[in-house]
Amino acid sequence: MRQRLKELLSDSMIYGMSTMLSQFLSLFLVPFYTAALEPADYGELAMIGIVLAFFTPVAGLGLDGALFRYYIMSEEASVKNAYFSLASQLKTAAMLVFCLLFIPFYGVLNTSFFEGLLTPLHFALFLGTFLADNVSVLTAVVLRSERKVKKIATANIATLIVSLGLSIYFVLVLKMHVTGALLAGLGSSIFRAAFYWSDSRKYFRWGHFDRSLIKDLLSYGLPVIPHKIQAQVIQSFTAFIINHKLGLAAAGMYAVATKLAKPISFLVGTVQQSWTPYKFQIHKTDSNPADTFRQLISLYWIGIITLWGIFSILTPYLYHWFINPKYWDGQTYVPFIMTISVAQAFYFTVVTGFELSTKQSKMTPASFISMCVLIGISLLTAAWWAPYSFIVAQAIAYLVMGAVLYPEAQRMIPIKLPFLSTFLFAVFVTSIVILFFWHPNFWTFLLGCTVLICGSIFTMMIIFPNFNIQKYIKFPNFK
Repeated sequence: MRQRLKELLSDSMIYGMSTMLSQFLSLFLVPFYTAALEPADYGELAMIGIVLAFFTPVAGLGLDGALFRYYIMSEEASVKNAYFSLASQLKTAAMLVFCLLFIPFYGVLNTSFFEGLLTPLHFALFLGTFLADNVSVLTAVVLRSERKVKKIATANIATLIVSLGLSIYFVLVLKMHVTGALLAGLGSSIFRAAFYWSDSRKYFRWGHFDRSLIKDLLSYGLPVIPHKIQAQVIQSFTAFIINHKLGLAAAGMYAVATKLAKPISFLVGTVQQSWTPYKFQIHKTDSNPADTFRQLISLYWIGIITLWGIFSILTPYLYHWFINPKYWDGQTYVPFIMTISVAQAFYFTVVTGFELSTKQSKMTPASFISMCVLIGISLLTAAWWAPYSFIVAQAIAYLVMGAVLYPEAQRMIPIKLPFLSTFLFAVFVTSIVILFFWHPNFWTFLLGCTVLICGSIFTMMIIFPNFNIQKYIKFPNFK
């Protein structure tokens, strides 16, 4: 297991270094952005990001996941390249058609989501970014399947530097506000596509359309589209309903709070990037994958809950150090927002084994049930606990989706996961956060972190009775 953990951590560290740098520089820009942009401006940018993310799965025909599945499971290089080439052609055609069909809906989009603030120029930059973002996605899918994590990390860092430079120039120097931020996003997306161009050419082959391969891609990808749409609703609904119920300025406040919640979401996203290809390798090569998965997942759960507690206690300091006072009312959002990432971590891992099932269509009813739970809780609680109830409802939705898919995952690989111990530990950590969040000073922060770390070690000793801390931490010998 130690070797498996080492390999997973190695891939995660490489992904993580680039993502960590991205999140750090993103946080670095927040004080300047919050000074230069009004909450409504931040809200407009946040809603543009949501709309982009929502429509991408529809226009992409689910080809990203289909290519990943067939590319990584194929043995011959010619077949791999054929899958990539066909997926690229199909996705490019679908994206262009979607943009043309989307143009007539500018007025409806502007009125419904942007309170009339989305100018024609912003809409044009929005569509340009939509296309540029998706040009290089399939190439990145191939690189992930081949575990070329250093190449992906280099691309992320280079794109980040370009994005940072363009953002500073357009927003802070030229004072172009929202237009400048959108120009910076478009420029960095074009740069990423150019960076991956040599790899795209290496894998791409012109040739005849192989109907059997097209059928493989579409039969895997198309049934997943409803799930991806519903999953995107789950991911975006909180920001949307905050905008709808509380206004664009409140959505901007929420967007800034999500920036401060990035450490946990970054960690979950990084591990997920590594976990997706790595678990296929464990399936194929490990003699006892169920036990390996149990140990890795247990460590991950306890670790992510512990970090949630530490960063929650740290939040008031971060706001007072980095954020403009006009956004301070959003600091209490951050611990709740981070619970969404923790719930995503549970969802991503509890369904391990489901990827081997031929019943991928089960994802659609699972995400539909979760979406209904999210919308139902949000609407029922909108009058008395907004926006916190919206955020909690999103976290619950991910847990529900994992619970629905869990039986099928267990049918493929029965993994004995420590649900009770993890739940009790989560309750313990939450109580510590409630106790220390409202009394921010150095000593309470230090005491809170110490208690959380001790609690995590104790929980690990319960889950793994033979757990020996001295294997991982070398204590000095005072004899």
